[in-house]
Amino acid sequence: MSGVAALWNVYDQDGPTDPPINLYYNTGTAQLAVSIRSSTEAPDSGKGFAAAENDHPGVILNPSEIACGVFRGFQIVIAATEPMTASGTRPTTNQISAVSPVYMGLAQTSLQNAKVSMSASKANAWVYFLDGTAEHGVRLKEFNYTTGGVTSYLEGADIKLNSSLASWYDEASDERFVIYQRYSTSNTDLKEFNVTTRDNSPKAGTSVAVTNHKGIVYLYYTDSQSNLRRVMRRDNQWGTSAIVKNSPPVGNGQITVATANGLNHIFYMARDDSMAKQDFEHVHDPIEE
Repeated sequence: MSGVAALWNVYDQDGPTDPPINLYYNTGTAQLAVSIRSSTEAPDSGKGFAAAENDHPGVILNPSEIACGVFRGFQIVIAATEPMTASGTRPTTNQISAVSPVYMGLAQTSLQNAKVSMSASKANAWVYFLDGTAEHGVRLKEFNYTTGGVTSYLEGADIKLNSSLASWYDEASDERFVIYQRYSTSNTDLKEFNVTTRDNSPKAGTSVAVTNHKGIVYLYYTDSQSNLRRVMRRDNQWGTSAIVKNSPPVGNGQITVATANGLNHIFYMARDDSMAKQDFEHVHDPIEE
């Protein structure tokens, strides 16, 4: 089964009056191809771009599913791919990769999962995929394009192995949602998961950090879902807790904060690391003057 993903090419400023839809798909030779389709009721042009049968083969898994989205003006296509291995050996994992506009490995997952989804805001983008080898052992994972971190959700939940995924970002509520199919012997329900939890209860044993800037106190802590949260105190009154934007889930270590140049700089070790990241997170939280 070939993966397919569509994206309206609204960024083609020099193109036709009605920008086309770019229909991406993976071919029988594991390459990415694109077909140009009409965004109106007019007939499709039939134009497109694809590798020839005698070109080098690609690495996109087939069967699999692909996803696409826009991050800071770039159309990005995501796929499950076959990672490079030593000569004569077979891969022991699948790789989640950007395959356009450039190839870049993002994360690893188990061989049993080859489905991806992507959503984006004006400032960030997220890639979703599954990891796990058996029913009741599957978890949802999220790659954050801004931080490069990978976050795990729904550990031990009822996600069907290799379930198809669909995701979106709600700008009004600043929340992210993922649809997946649940594992069950009696039905095949689809379920919605809100990635952006609103539970502000402190995690047991959370580290805390505080800074005081011009009489406003900023307190940082970790909630029960390992989100980094901030609550402010002004005029002797504590405000409402809020998740710090673009902050990866916090690990078990210490949180520290320093104020400089209109920003609170928060440092900690993240709960989940990407393929190449083993360093302190450096999160920026604008202060109120």
